[in-house]
Amino acid sequence: MKGRPIVSGHCKGTALVTKKPISFLGGVDPTTGIIIEKNHDLEGKQLKDTVLCFPSGHGSTVGIEDCIEGLSTIASQPDLVFLGCPHCSLEEIRTVAAFLEERKVKSDLQLWVCTSRWMKEKAKDYVKTIEKAGGHVVCDTCVVVTWLRDLGISSVMTNSAKTAYYAPTMNKVDTLFAPLNECLEKACR
Repeated sequence: MKGRPIVSGHCKGTALVTKKPISFLGGVDPTTGIIIEKNHDLEGKQLKDTVLCFPSGHGSTVGIEDCIEGLSTIASQPDLVFLGCPHCSLEEIRTVAAFLEERKVKSDLQLWVCTSRWMKEKAKDYVKTIEKAGGHVVCDTCVVVTWLRDLGISSVMTNSAKTAYYAPTMNKVDTLFAPLNECLEKACR
């Protein structure tokens, strides 16, 4: 199977595959994530925990924005911008460091970049740049398994669909799901 991603980043899930185009506006229930398009071969299937593989869209092209909005529970200023679920790669750490090169993280929020211990060592020069800007590089964990509320965090902005999905239920925090560039813009002054 060959394709192109609609949203950058990494994901993991069961492939939900169709050879038919799909419409997100009117074809997918935005509240439940269930495909409701009549006579579609995936009618009645749940999008949650899947990677949707489809040849093209038809009808409205706002579908991906609806999906992103569906994973967001807030639209306001987050307490934490979290990147790296799954862990950030060297290229992602390099991208974050390049963005932060001449910037500082806002004083009223935190920026966490999660990666493996091995990757942190390999990316040590980029890590220095991130930390100099006021960010934190955390290793071998995920925000979803931390005690965010105990740390005074009630809202998280992330580029991770996994974090956006699990954080409201597991951590009892609100989430804002957005692309990497928007997360970084929000984190910096």
